[in-house]
Amino acid sequence: MRLSEPKSQKILFIVAESWGLPGNPELQNATFAKLLAQKDRFSVWESGSFPFIGATVEGEMRELCAYGGLRGFALRRAPDEKFARCLPNRLKQEGYATFAMHGAGSSLYDRFSWYPRAGFQKIKTAENLIGKKTCAIFGGVCDSELFGEVSAFFKKHDKGLFYWMTLTSHADYPESDIFNHRLKCTEYGLPAETDLCRNFSLHTQFFDQLADLIRRPEMKGTEVIIVGDHPPPVGNLNETFRYLKQGHVAWLHFKIK
Repeated sequence: MRLSEPKSQKILFIVAESWGLPGNPELQNATFAKLLAQKDRFSVWESGSFPFIGATVEGEMRELCAYGGLRGFALRRAPDEKFARCLPNRLKQEGYATFAMHGAGSSLYDRFSWYPRAGFQKIKTAENLIGKKTCAIFGGVCDSELFGEVSAFFKKHDKGLFYWMTLTSHADYPESDIFNHRLKCTEYGLPAETDLCRNFSLHTQFFDQLADLIRRPEMKGTEVIIVGDHPPPVGNLNETFRYLKQGHVAWLHFKIK
């Protein structure tokens, strides 16, 4: 995904775990309906999808460093020059404060090593978020607990990049982590008992909280990008064939006036 030109002073860049594109566009619109309801507050609003197959860290490297074709995931062993042109490094050189957040531990995919080398000045992972509510996936901190971190960053920084690799929508989409039941999957032809219904319910839950976050005064002028890391894995491949645009990740881009 590309940022607007000229660059916004405030950038919220979210890589959304397991976010694909449903075959029914009305289901996607329902997922971020509370954002759509605020379109008059945005100077930019666009969405779409593109083909991608890979692991989460490959999706991160694709977005942050325009890099594909990883040969193994031991990024702590990768040379520094691999990260020199990553987005956080480039923005840091332009005077942006840079911050990365992920609810799981920093050892996962060697984020403790490559996030700083990619240009993030400050990093918060599970080790720095002790005491916050945890969810089923990896025992990590729930995404629902972390919106205040975004708010606090933009209260402090008028020029900054906040990067968030989400977690709670990771397979196998535990029912126990869903507290927002706004999305009625069956209204869009998606059976309620499917993995994908739980997946899109978790994304709906996230987007509804994001819609609340962007109403805060410190979010004024922020450019927001959300893009899937990879399509959602499911136990029953028939779900993929019937209800998804196969092999695609979704994206959403808007800017708050």
